[in-house]
Amino acid sequence: MDGSSSGRRRLAVPRLARRGILVAALVASITGSSIAGAALLTQPPVVDDIQVNATGEMGNNTTQSETSLAVNGNTICAGFNDSGNPAPNFSGFARSTNSGQAWTDQGELGAGSGGDPSIAVNNTTGTFYYAENATIGGNAATGVARSTDNCATFGAEIDASPNSTGVTTVGNRTTFLDKPWITVDNTGGANNGNVYVCFTRFVDTTNPSDGNADTSELRFSRSTDGGATYVNEQVLAPQGDRAWGCSVHVGPNGQVHVTWAEGEGPFVGGIPTAGDLHHRVSTDGGQTFGVQNTIATAQRIAGSDRQVTCDGQIRRTLNGNIRMLHEAWNAVDATGGPFSGNIYVVWARDPAGTVDNSDVLFSRSINGGTTWSTTPIQLGATTATDQFEPFVAVGGRGVVSVAWYDRINDAANNLNIDVYKAFSTDGGVTFGAAERVTNQSFGVPGVNPTFLNPNFDNRVRNCYMGEYIGVAADADNFYYLWGDNRNTVTNTAWPTGRPDPDVFFESERVPAGPPATLTLAPDPDSNPVDAQHCITATVQDIFGRGTPNITVRFTVSGSVNTSGSQATDANGQATFCYTGPALPGSDQISAFADTNNNTGQDTGEPGDTASKQWVLPASTPGCKVTDGGSITASNGDRATFGSFAAVSASGTPSGEQQYQDHGPAADLNVHSTAVLAVVCRGRNATVFGTATVNGSGSVIYRIDLTDNGKPGVGNDTYRIRLSTGYDSGVQTLIGGNIQLR
Repeated sequence: MDGSSSGRRRLAVPRLARRGILVAALVASITGSSIAGAALLTQPPVVDDIQVNATGEMGNNTTQSETSLAVNGNTICAGFNDSGNPAPNFSGFARSTNSGQAWTDQGELGAGSGGDPSIAVNNTTGTFYYAENATIGGNAATGVARSTDNCATFGAEIDASPNSTGVTTVGNRTTFLDKPWITVDNTGGANNGNVYVCFTRFVDTTNPSDGNADTSELRFSRSTDGGATYVNEQVLAPQGDRAWGCSVHVGPNGQVHVTWAEGEGPFVGGIPTAGDLHHRVSTDGGQTFGVQNTIATAQRIAGSDRQVTCDGQIRRTLNGNIRMLHEAWNAVDATGGPFSGNIYVVWARDPAGTVDNSDVLFSRSINGGTTWSTTPIQLGATTATDQFEPFVAVGGRGVVSVAWYDRINDAANNLNIDVYKAFSTDGGVTFGAAERVTNQSFGVPGVNPTFLNPNFDNRVRNCYMGEYIGVAADADNFYYLWGDNRNTVTNTAWPTGRPDPDVFFESERVPAGPPATLTLAPDPDSNPVDAQHCITATVQDIFGRGTPNITVRFTVSGSVNTSGSQATDANGQATFCYTGPALPGSDQISAFADTNNNTGQDTGEPGDTASKQWVLPASTPGCKVTDGGSITASNGDRATFGSFAAVSASGTPSGEQQYQDHGPAADLNVHSTAVLAVVCRGRNATVFGTATVNGSGSVIYRIDLTDNGKPGVGNDTYRIRLSTGYDSGVQTLIGGNIQLR
């Protein structure tokens, strides 16, 4: 239920401390359930720990908590409980029109607002929907307000629980409607734009009525007219099951998935329950639902080992007297990617023992909710600290993010709190390491040891610190919204200060997963000899998203033998360049993603190969070269040469080349059989062709000449290279002359 015990516009103050991602302990697992997959690639947040609600409230009605948000383009609409609103209204909202870089607190939702916000958006029309605990016509109701001006204002609330509101039938009297959740069909299918709401109805079954809630039931309604009316209200979980904490989302084909939790133990006269989690799905746009599926059984509610009396009720709590409820939050992959249709559910459970009173668990279904993970995955540390109030969302390419409160950074006291998150890029099979969201830990309001019991805020119930956080996503980013107590309020009641509950926000790019593919380009390719060749490796995860900061190791063999490494950029690309050979030939280029940087290609590290051809350059029209003389070759032998080469105006080369190494190191006579290319560049010329050696065979030759003017002796240079490996080296003439015209 909401935290209340019963219109202003303000500018939020940004906190944009820059930091890197802090990686906590590796994600652990429940015994027998391994979840440590390949490491994800962390990156700095886009917007880091910015306050959403306004500052400067007077007195002690300063609680903002229990958050929800929806994103449409650059607009983010955030809802939260706000005790600073004029009583009895308890629902606040804020908006950002620049993707969370700055926020404006828009004040209260309106008259009759009772908290427990849930925000959704129609991505086609831009209409935002705000579901909450409302009072409509003097009766408890599930209200839904609409904003058609980009979350600047919301209109009057519409009753989304018309068959439950105001029911006074003896033995079936509505006492309260609680924990609504809302979603919109944005699939583009036949039911696109439908609005779906689930909520818990508490019922007084006594005769005569005593006004107390004896049992509960889970209900659902839908709107097919953009939220103007809500119809088809129906019971999804009957009275006696202690249904609670529902969540609703839409699958890729318009399926409506609802999950919820059961409490432990009966209401008065109820049927004993054991904290089970359930699921139902509608395939006809919310008109009817299929059978109930079980997600998990016998899940001890977080805080079961630490029960205290809050407002006259026995409550399960965590250290600091933070009350815990049993809720099952779901997200559905509707991205159209490889895991489209997967359903994910997160919740908190109390493990055995009295120190660690809450762990975060994750389960998935890959068959529409019929069956679920045999062993749920535990997220966060396995130390004796609390992890609680998880939430889950699906981002671009089907990446899953779960966020939760975590006390891992206060192992000694299990008291101070951070927000952590983890990502899965393989459809929920494994998760990467837990990553810190908050850049500052925060405490629990109040004074040790009572803390929130009693609550410092007289408009908020004892032991209340909010009961969920928010995570949303689009194709590019994840968006996190949570209640945060880092700020301090000092007043006459708290002269030494107390933690102040505010709402904070962070966004982060949808992370790339581990490398799944590596592709080399261009392939094949050709260039003239001597040119620089650059080849680019594109490394992508299984969603086709470039993976940055991956070391790619390149190896070239063939005409050129070289190697090197480069790290991928933000787009997942790494480029390696090298200079081509002196003579025509070919190369084989291979590369692989060295994910673990051990210099060797291991199983699972993707790679690729490419081919490269080195060809003759184009001849220079009108180029003419004549030469003759002698040099001392690099092997110490005396060598003589004599030749001419020319290129016609149309670019056709011709000529004849002769070269003789007189030994003794190498006794060879080279006589050209063809002149294939002649290139002139200022005082330099290069001649390519084929030749015989000692009157037989066929080799490729390359002759480089430089005309440095007269006399040739002591100035001009000559060099010949053969495909056999012979190389005279660049030598200054000891006799003769070279002329370029």
